[in-house]
Amino acid sequence: MRKEASYYRPGCIVELQYKLDQVIDEYTKAQGDVPTPAYIAYMLKIKEESVTEVMKAGFVRFEEIDASKIHSSTYETFRLPIEDKLTLYNAFKKLTDIQKKVVHMLFYRDMTQQQVADKLGLTQKQVSRVKERGVHILRESMVEED
Repeated sequence: MRKEASYYRPGCIVELQYKLDQVIDEYTKAQGDVPTPAYIAYMLKIKEESVTEVMKAGFVRFEEIDASKIHSSTYETFRLPIEDKLTLYNAFKKLTDIQKKVVHMLFYRDMTQQQVADKLGLTQKQVSRVKERGVHILRESMVEED
């Protein structure tokens, strides 16, 4: 049913929904009953109030979801908790298309500034400026969310 979602969901929510579905399926097969939100939250290492919001995603517009209720219960080294991913997702929407491409290539694909410049038909200096402006916008947006 989740695959038939009517509205767009950020990738981190899609991933969390997949894990949520797995927990529910495994519990139902083993116990013959539906797990409680507390059990689901414990298994996914998220707060209990997050379970309802995650389940709503895709069936209502993302703007209607209270993303502030979606929190990890623990932090893992080198992994962003779900609330930080959502904050970053919202901040990312404020970037221009070129800024999104540059930030994605530099920070998600581990490309050098020169590689990005060659790929986008820019100079390395232009890539550096676009990156700096994009990171500045992200930083400001994320500070506003706190």
